[in-house]
Amino acid sequence: MEPTDAVKLAYQSVFGGGHLIKDEASSLARLSEERSFALRSPEPYTTQEPFEPIGFGRARMMLSSRALATLPNELLNRAFVLSSREPAGDTTLFSEALDILTQTALSGAFSFSPEALSEYLVRYRASGCPMVSHSETYRLAYRPAYRVVGKPYVQALRALIQSRANLTRPAVIKAFASLPKDAAAGLLEVIPLSDSGR
Repeated sequence: MEPTDAVKLAYQSVFGGGHLIKDEASSLARLSEERSFALRSPEPYTTQEPFEPIGFGRARMMLSSRALATLPNELLNRAFVLSSREPAGDTTLFSEALDILTQTALSGAFSFSPEALSEYLVRYRASGCPMVSHSETYRLAYRPAYRVVGKPYVQALRALIQSRANLTRPAVIKAFASLPKDAAAGLLEVIPLSDSGR
């Protein structure tokens, strides 16, 4: 991990990942292609946890995780799209997140030095704190393939995974019980439920 990767995580934790969405259909096409490639990755990429918490009620939904294998692309994409509509943080919160990064670097938790982060942040703030990409080092080491989703969707999708049930209407409705009704309805629209569950 390099300073840019840590800053990307902080940015996503505050602002989410909605910058990737031009429209839902394009988002689905991109997710489907990326997920198809990611699921062909060798271990340990496919055996990782399906969700990686990144702070402020958000998580990275790992497209290469085989734990998500039974869930359709349409469902994962809709969770991402709906998450992107949730209120984002502001520049004050992002500044706090960057301060947390600095403290974390001082504790020695990162592979890069506090000085390297400090130098990076000077340039980053001078450029207006834009969204950044992963470093080449990070991409080669971790093959990142994920979407940022909100905590309610993490809970709902995790419940669906843990139920180990077919995608029947009763099982899905139970898994989505913690979601607001409109969000649950939005997810139900894109799930191909089995005939026995209709």
